[in-house]
Amino acid sequence: VAVVEGSPIPAAEFRQALNQEVQQRTRFGQQADFNDLLADGTAQRVVESLVSRRLLDAKAREINYHFTKDFLVDQLKEEFKDEEGRFDAERWNQWVKYITESTGQSWNAIYESVADQLRRQLVVAEAAASARVSERDIKREFEEAHTTLDLKYIEIAPPIEPTEEEVRARYDADPSVYDIPAKRKADFAALSLRPPKPPLADEIVERARTGEDFAELAREYSEGVNAAEGGDMGWMTQTPQTPAHQEALFELQPGEVSDAVTGPGGQYFIYKVEEERESEVTGERDVKARRIVLNPRLDPEERAALEAKAQAVMESAKESGDLAAAAAEAGLTVQTSGLFGPDSRTIEGIPPEDVFRFRTGVSELSLGVVSNVIQAQANIYVAKVVELTQPEPQPFEAVKDQAREDTLEAIRRSPEYLEKCEQLAEEIKESVAVLGEVPEKFPELSVVVHELDGFNQQDYASLGGLPINPRQLYAQLADKSPGEVAGPIRDFMGQTYLVQLVAKHPPTDADWEEQWPEERDRLRERALA
Repeated sequence: VAVVEGSPIPAAEFRQALNQEVQQRTRFGQQADFNDLLADGTAQRVVESLVSRRLLDAKAREINYHFTKDFLVDQLKEEFKDEEGRFDAERWNQWVKYITESTGQSWNAIYESVADQLRRQLVVAEAAASARVSERDIKREFEEAHTTLDLKYIEIAPPIEPTEEEVRARYDADPSVYDIPAKRKADFAALSLRPPKPPLADEIVERARTGEDFAELAREYSEGVNAAEGGDMGWMTQTPQTPAHQEALFELQPGEVSDAVTGPGGQYFIYKVEEERESEVTGERDVKARRIVLNPRLDPEERAALEAKAQAVMESAKESGDLAAAAAEAGLTVQTSGLFGPDSRTIEGIPPEDVFRFRTGVSELSLGVVSNVIQAQANIYVAKVVELTQPEPQPFEAVKDQAREDTLEAIRRSPEYLEKCEQLAEEIKESVAVLGEVPEKFPELSVVVHELDGFNQQDYASLGGLPINPRQLYAQLADKSPGEVAGPIRDFMGQTYLVQLVAKHPPTDADWEEQWPEERDRLRERALA
């Protein structure tokens, strides 16, 4: 996906980073896939992070610090100290045993990994020590961060009409693409990674129900992303996409506190409804709510024991071909999934947060083959394919519409079409004073002028679903006057746009008075880093 200082960033590494983001969101009850990450700008941030890491690695290699083995061991041991700084020798010995006996990792590779991390830290520390950031620069960054823009935009998309021959050629190039995919059913043994409910969960529920301030309890105990705001969730509306663990929220009346509800990844959620209203948009009931998120974790040694147990079950099942016997020997029961394909988003018998990993770990296996150990979020799995349907070839006429859409998409992403869009955007920008003139002057484009108010480069939600890097969009308009047209600019999917600044709203006096003192030091530290 990129090459930095001669070091490539493979697509596989990019996909792995995106998958980690998907798993992280799933832990907090948010369902997302790679298209969602493209749309909200996360994919762009991931690429920028990988590029920054490569640049930092390149600089670290230049300085080439060397560390003794004893020093590196001491650095590793820092991770095994308690909150009071005491070294936990028992945990350390268990970890060493696990690395030595179960993972097959090379200690030299572990030492080199720690050394690389230290080199990166030293590079950052040296840069920060020699850096200077002026007050004017910090104020400018604060102003840009708190400026909102009202704007208009249009999509530049010359019409495409593929010929019958192009559509047929697309199908004929690989008809198997249009097969109904093979589906699998799998037996599986699962080892739960969910820790037991902590006593604190019921204690918090009781304290909240007897009158303690819920927001203060959230600030003290919650591990959710909105803990600092007292667990404030804002106004919530129940929809078909509402996660199962949030259903309890909508059963509450104002002032009521829920029991601790189990969520994805083993978290526990406690909700309180403060107000309710009728939505002006849907007419449905909205609730203003807060939540407390507890995220109990298994101890490293507990997880290591589960992983070792799964490894033993897998090895025994592969050797004998009998997963049920191997599982029974380990005290586990075997379950059977529903049929699923390579694009299934739900699998009967598998928790939603585990579907992606389970599907990936099984989807390439032949009938009767035992999987490797599948590390998912809620469970560790060992699976065996017990039913396999064959792909069903589809005649051209049955998939003609899909082949046409694929042909359109291929044309839209072709360098020739993207260049055509860029050239047309430049032509339009030279031909009009404001975007409102485009529909009349270029009727063949069927352009719709969209309005977007309150855009802020710090807030992806302010884009209203527009899949553009907000910093890139802000940069296009930062030096423009109201009425000026800017662009062309592309989104994450390659779509070309022109944008027009309507109004610019700098930070208010209240922003400077209330937020500048709080953010000044943070902005300075970030600039130094």
